[in-house]
Amino acid sequence: MECHEIIKALRQRYGFTQEEIANQLGVSRSSYSHYEKGDVKPKIKYLVKLANIFNVTTDDLTGFNDFSNSGRFQRSFNDSDEDELVNRRIELTKDEVELLIGYRASNRKGSILKYIEKLNKKDEQQN
Repeated sequence: MECHEIIKALRQRYGFTQEEIANQLGVSRSSYSHYEKGDVKPKIKYLVKLANIFNVTTDDLTGFNDFSNSGRFQRSFNDSDEDELVNRRIELTKDEVELLIGYRASNRKGSILKYIEKLNKKDEQQN
């Protein structure tokens, strides 16, 4: 698979719209759609953000690791555990989806988790 095919497959697999991914990248939906069509190759900074959003490496996105034939890709797309996850699907609001996309794109995941823990402790103390 080529980069644009991998990006599109991952976006569809995770159920994101082009608009949602474009917002996380800070580009227009039109610009992002050119990435998926293969008309334009994403800049490295966008590949890094996409890799974080989809929890893969930039080598996976560019096809350098032959991600489409790797066991990891197959597990991501065909794992038998997927049925169990689908049965336990949690409905998310748009805000929650944006929060998750932002978290995946962040380079400061540890700080974000610490902040959430701090907020949870404050909530527990107030209750």
